[in-house]
Formats: sequence, C-alpha cells, structure tokens
Amino acid sequence: MDYKTILVHLERSQHESRLLDGALRLAQRFSAHLVGLHTLTPVYPPAMVPGDMVGVAQIQEQYRRGAEQAAAALEAQFRRKAEAFPLSYEWRLAEGRTDRIVPLHARYADLVLLGQPDPDEGFADSIADLAGVVALKAGRPVLVMPYIENFPDRFNRVLAAWNGSREAARALADALPFLKAAQEVQILSIDPADAEGHLPGADIAAYLARHGVRADARQTQSSDVDPASVLLSRAADWGADLIVMGAYGHSRLGEMIFGGMTRMLLSSMTAPVLCAH
Repeated sequence: MDYKTILVHLERSQHESRLLDGALRLAQRFSAHLVGLHTLTPVYPPAMVPGDMVGVAQIQEQYRRGAEQAAAALEAQFRRKAEAFPLSYEWRLAEGRTDRIVPLHARYADLVLLGQPDPDEGFADSIADLAGVVALKAGRPVLVMPYIENFPDRFNRVLAAWNGSREAARALADALPFLKAAQEVQILSIDPADAEGHLPGADIAAYLARHGVRADARQTQSSDVDPASVLLSRAADWGADLIVMGAYGHSRLGEMIFGGMTRMLLSSMTAPVLCAH
C-alpha cells in the first residue's frame, strides 16, 4: 500500500511554507495526488453590551476580510509551489469549524499532514485536539510535523511504540510505506504486560518482516516516568526522525479527544509523529 492521496491542512502560520514544501516532496515521492486544504473559521467576538450589533457586525466583517486575504495568499503560494512539481494537485477552501472540516476531507485521503502550532503565535486550538479528531473520526493516519523542524526528505530511523493494542497495530499498518523505506526500525514496548509464551514486540516484528521490514524489538520499564517522556527520550537518544504510535482517545460529551499520553507527546514532540486509530 502506498499513499496515493495526501491531504495537507494549511493554517495562517509563518511555518506553513516548510510544511507545504515537505508535503510536495512527499507527494512526488509516492506519485500521490496532493490536496491543500484551508478552513475559514467563524469569528466569535467578545461579549458586547446589548444593542451594539453594529459593532459586532463590523468586527465580523473585518475578521472575514482578513481571513479571506490570508486564504488567498495561502492558495497563491500553494499553486505557485505545486506547479514546480510533476504531480497532480488541487486546492480546497472550506468554511466552518476546523475540527469538523478537516476530518470530512481526510476520509478521502490516505495520509493527512498537520503542522504543530507555534505557541508564540497564539493558536487557541491544540494540535492534539485537531490530530485527535482527524485520527479518531476520519480513520486515517495523521502525520504531525514539529514547527521547529524542517520536513525531512526521508524517515531513515523509525521508532514505533508497541503495546499489542488495536490502535498500535493500526498505526504500524498505516505506516508501512515509511517503514519499508526506512534504514532502521525499532519497536519499543514500555512496561510490557507479562504473557506466557509471548515476547513483547516479537510477533509484530515477524509480521513486519513478512512485509520486507527488518525491525528490532526492544522493551523498557518506565520506572514511574510517564510513557510519553520515555518514548521521547528514546527517540532523542537514538536519533529517530519519525515516531509511530497508536492514537488513544475516547468520547466526552459527543467530542472525540485524545488520552493523556498522546496529548503530551504531540505537545512536546521533537520529531515527526505518525498516529492512527
């Protein structure tokens, strides 16, 4: 399986140019169709005194003009850069809540690219929230790129978290195109449960071997350190340039949200993370 349709969600950020460059190179590598998506989100002005509807309308109109100008600039950048690549592409502009628009379009893609927000730019939405909604509601793998890093041409060292769960199995299967191209793959089990006749990571390593992926299965204990920190530490020590993990979440009041480990990892990530549910 290859990624034949790649969706990249572009926001109003100074880092989006690097995300777009990486998405274009990735689409070229897999001969994939690239979809650029931007959302126009509604504006919710602060509470005003009764009767001040003129002020509300002015704020909304001012915001909308700025949002449309930013969207036009993003589209122009997307088309200008995409024309330099030998691939098919399209631009989509949708109006509505981002956490509803992106999952809808993601269902028709093989891979979704998101950029980690720069906290200095004041984004209100957490990347864990958006990545969680897409992975949990769209059923597609989500590749999140750190805002501090350039998009690598290849992921040569891939670190995959493994706990035997359905989510972890889904993530590894969805990451197969990257795993096959990697030079080294390490499967890490953190605090593996005891199971008679079962070696943590061994079965999934054998599964990957039948796909032509040679993986080194290892296990470690967290020693009262949260698993996300253990995984990030191992990725840094080993020099991993991609982390693969299952997306764990649940529904609360009708909204899909990520669990603590996934949220912390995506907030503190120093390497790209591919997560799937």
